[in-house]
Amino acid sequence: MKEENAMMRLFIALEPSPVFRNALALLQDRLRAAGVTGRYLEPSNLHLTLAFIGMWPEDVTGLLPPVEQPFSLTLSHLGYFPEADVLWAGGQAFRRAGQSGRPRPANAVGCGDPV
Repeated sequence: MKEENAMMRLFIALEPSPVFRNALALLQDRLRAAGVTGRYLEPSNLHLTLAFIGMWPEDVTGLLPPVEQPFSLTLSHLGYFPEADVLWAGGQAFRRAGQSGRPRPANAVGCGDPV
């Protein structure tokens, strides 16, 4: 049963494509194999947060329609938010799929795959 005054975390995020989601899951597997401990998400819950808005008193998930506009993103570094106990993968600026740009590192996770 849902608590009447329950607060939910509200953020703007991107749902990765299956190919990109698999690349993120592989990254989790590599971190786990390297001995990095923590709470790992199921691949179906992986997402790319653009902005955390804060705690919100109601469910607003249905207010905005999904937008499908493919683009490329290269994950180039890892970081850690100690206050939230969150390990994150950061990327370089993205561009729409099909746009030309500078070459991306060959070892980047999800390199060249649409998000």
